Amino acid sequence: MTESFTATGELFLDLQGAPETPQRTDNPPSGTGFRWGAYATPSSGSQKIKLFDVSGTRVLHFASQQRAPANYAYTIFDEAGGNAPTHTVDLSSANAEVVIDVYNVPTAGSVKFMVRSGFGSWFLSDTSLPITGTGTASFKVADTTWASITAKSNGGSLDALAGADEAPLDIGTAAIPDLKKVDGGGIYISEQISGGTTRFQLKGITWNGPVTVKQAETAVWPVFADFEEPDYSVGPLSKQKGWNASNNADVQKNFVASGVQAVKLAIDASAEYAPQNVPEKVVWFDVTLKPQPSADYMTLPAPEGATCVLLFHQTDGIVCLDGDGQGYGQWVETGITPQAWTRVSIRQDYNNHVWDLYIDGVEKVIGLGNAHNSTGFTRIDFQAGRYGALYFDDLYSGTTPPSELEGDARMPLAGGISIFILIAACGLALIR
Repeated sequence: MTESFTATGELFLDLQGAPETPQRTDNPPSGTGFRWGAYATPSSGSQKIKLFDVSGTRVLHFASQQRAPANYAYTIFDEAGGNAPTHTVDLSSANAEVVIDVYNVPTAGSVKFMVRSGFGSWFLSDTSLPITGTGTASFKVADTTWASITAKSNGGSLDALAGADEAPLDIGTAAIPDLKKVDGGGIYISEQISGGTTRFQLKGITWNGPVTVKQAETAVWPVFADFEEPDYSVGPLSKQKGWNASNNADVQKNFVASGVQAVKLAIDASAEYAPQNVPEKVVWFDVTLKPQPSADYMTLPAPEGATCVLLFHQTDGIVCLDGDGQGYGQWVETGITPQAWTRVSIRQDYNNHVWDLYIDGVEKVIGLGNAHNSTGFTRIDFQAGRYGALYFDDLYSGTTPPSELEGDARMPLAGGISIFILIAACGLALIR
């Protein structure tokens, strides 16, 4: 698998030692679609690490002051440009190599190689590859041992592929990567690159081993998701069990409603679960949430297609919209102040365009009007807002009422839910 840095324009990865947003190469087949990040020691002038054209050749460019030891560039093998790998490379064989194609004319220096195998696990080769001229140079993976590495000083994670997380590397103790499943890599300058021109430029990196392309799982319905192993693994939510998600949407262990794992959407992150061709018209929705309440009310009209609108407000507590079917309506207070984790259950009657709300298993409001009189269940969306992260756990959607509900209206109604909106820190969680 070869990265040729195919992309349009001058894309900065690091400017004067200030990490920039990682930049993506072109989509396949012209490019890999991977995003590249970098870190370099702060410097003066216009020193930079970037992707750009040199006389019609695309290169990864280290400017003169950025050719120093400990500077690096790295990527995760996700052709969608995210941090959920779509490709893995098997570098476990005796003949496996990493090959770099040097563009300019250095006369001295050396590099080491970074590999990623599993979320949160990065490694640096103990052996260096000498850089003595232009053309290709090959690094035999079997000839090296490895050390674990992390981004230091700012507590950043290379797995986020975010400029703010890029930092000098802490090189740890000896470690053994799973070379059968390498899903990210990079290049690390171990000895000053010198001679020739005033820059170090690569026009390609090849990870020379069998490549496996991950097939996306299909979203199924009904959905029961507790986000625990073995169904879900810590790391990016995207492509796990049919989910599509942005960067910084992760299965994590720090904050959970039950078990040991739940989903965190960082600020402005989003996640979508879209089962196909759901025929049922009796649909329940049940989820446990840890939102950051909003200081503002949602501006009406509600988004097109929204049926159920629920607001976690800093002052008024949990508030819901008694809709008029045209996107407007009246806000109704439930008298409930959201707890650290709040269970939300909803039942939608599509025939009559009304919905019922349960909070923490107790019926609170029934017969609310839909914001829009929409049709058909198509997908569940979650989107964090700009003020804080959104956590969710124990997600269910199906035709059977969730367990442990208290109230009179527990039998399913004829109808279906087409969209549910939760406003949390000015963010959204939707069922379409």
